[in-house]
Amino acid sequence: MGKSNRIRANRSNASLSASVKAPKKQGIPSWLLSLIIIAVTVAVLFTVVGAALSSSGIILRLRTAASSENFKVTGSMMKYFYHSAYESFDSNYESYMSYLSLDTSASLKEQIYGDPAKGGYETSYIGEFTGTWYDYIMSLATSSVNQMLVFCEEANARNLTLTDSDYAQITIELTTLEVTANAAGYTLDQYINMMYGSGVKAKDVEKCLELSILASKGMAAVQEEVLDSISDTHITEKYNSSKDTFDLVDYVYFAMNTKYEDIAKEILGSDYTADELSAKKEEVDAKYNEKVDEIKKLMGELEKITDKDEFIKHVLNHNADAYYDVAYGKLDAEKINAPEEAVREAIKKATVAKVVAEALEGKTETASDAVVDGENYTLFDQSVKKEFAEAVETVKKDILKSLISDLDTYKVTKSTYSSSSDFSKWAFEAGRKEGDIKTIANNDKPEESYSTAVYMLTKTRYADQTKTKNIAYMLFSKKEDAAKAIEALKEGTLSIDFFNQKASELSATTTSTIEEYVEGTLGIQSFDDWAYSDTIKLGDITETPIEIEANTTYLVGYYYEEGDEAWKVTVKSELFNENYNTEYEALVAKYAVTTNDKTLNKVSDGYLPAGLKHNHSGTNASH
Repeated sequence: MGKSNRIRANRSNASLSASVKAPKKQGIPSWLLSLIIIAVTVAVLFTVVGAALSSSGIILRLRTAASSENFKVTGSMMKYFYHSAYESFDSNYESYMSYLSLDTSASLKEQIYGDPAKGGYETSYIGEFTGTWYDYIMSLATSSVNQMLVFCEEANARNLTLTDSDYAQITIELTTLEVTANAAGYTLDQYINMMYGSGVKAKDVEKCLELSILASKGMAAVQEEVLDSISDTHITEKYNSSKDTFDLVDYVYFAMNTKYEDIAKEILGSDYTADELSAKKEEVDAKYNEKVDEIKKLMGELEKITDKDEFIKHVLNHNADAYYDVAYGKLDAEKINAPEEAVREAIKKATVAKVVAEALEGKTETASDAVVDGENYTLFDQSVKKEFAEAVETVKKDILKSLISDLDTYKVTKSTYSSSSDFSKWAFEAGRKEGDIKTIANNDKPEESYSTAVYMLTKTRYADQTKTKNIAYMLFSKKEDAAKAIEALKEGTLSIDFFNQKASELSATTTSTIEEYVEGTLGIQSFDDWAYSDTIKLGDITETPIEIEANTTYLVGYYYEEGDEAWKVTVKSELFNENYNTEYEALVAKYAVTTNDKTLNKVSDGYLPAGLKHNHSGTNASH
């Protein structure tokens, strides 16, 4: 039965009930019955009208979710911020979503954050929280809104207002959204409803953008003042008082370990029984002790080395020998026409030496060493069959790839201090010298496991004097568009203005600058490979687009200015964070922000709009 039919049915029942006379002194007086009938009718009407108002967003728009002295966020605006918070969360934890107990097909209000029955892995990845998933996402949104209102008040106190340019930018944002909506077959409000929930309209999004831009103005003003207040003297004093925090060391190391359990599984199989272990305990013990002795021997050899290059060469020789055995063991001896053992061993020794030398030279490709004379093949002065020579070349490529990875692992530069690391405590001690060796064992139960690492300092504690870089960049969603931008930049005289002009002409999705960039800060290796390559020069642009996200984001960069030394930038950043946090806490105390829990709870039923669901439901059940 539809809503209007239910109303008519209630009215019909009311007329019927009113015509019935009740016996005296029994039942309900007719006048009271009439009032009850009217009340029920009104209640039903109110429910129907209320549902309509709720779906249109009128009720939430009339309610205040958060407010400060001069600004407020309505319930419908809060719905936008709530779902924006979810979008941000989904983006930040995309790689971990399959491990979380979050089911996007069910109401977030009915799902407990960290529910042990569903794995509760989020407590490990994200942190502890008490409440539902709705509470958690709303806490993110509320925190963001509270901060926004604080900075809106600060902007107001500084007489900062939105400019025509700001309003034009908001219009562009809404127009872009409308174009997207229309292309998908929706009106703007329909599309916004799909993305942020029923009742949210374009005017709500517009107000949210206005507050966000105003807040950013207030925040920028505060940040600029904090930065300007940090002098070179402050930086030097901070560095001298906390050198352990800012100094770095370089080192090379090698670690090995073995477990009794692994040896037992190797000999007996993964599902061995206690009786089977007892029957072959001597064999398992002997194999385990042999492995322990091998570790002790190698570590003893490394402890005697005084040159870092020899240290790494020794490690690579050991590893390459093992890699060869593994790769060769996967080959079919009959199909490759393997020669006799003495020949095989001579070729193995020569191959290992060759690949180690290539890895140390920085080579990423290895050329064939086979000499071909008609149908005769010679490999390292040994006569072999064609199939064997080709097989060894395959093995060589596998070894080189592994050794390149080893070099990245065992040569460590710019290592920071850690109070929880025994090596770090030793490395940062006063009086340390390059070439100093430290062996650290973790053998509390040597009968169960044996683990040892040898470290050699290659550079004692130092302040990183590498110059940072000021880099302008533009982003594109298509590689071909990024390539066109690079060609366009080559056609003119490079400057920041010219760079920004071309970015605008070519409709880059983002244009911005990174000031005083320190290598590794972004965590994007492809970007660092360009920005800190040995060949980059002031004024260079990226020769080819840098892929930031697979098939979705491509960067075009321009190194326009040299920045300060890295250690100064790091110290200044630390001072900025400390001073900014202090300033922000003062602003929080100055500008009171209140939230309405009842409104916050009514912002959503906990179900995500269709536009925000990304098939994460129930994905962690098997983990």
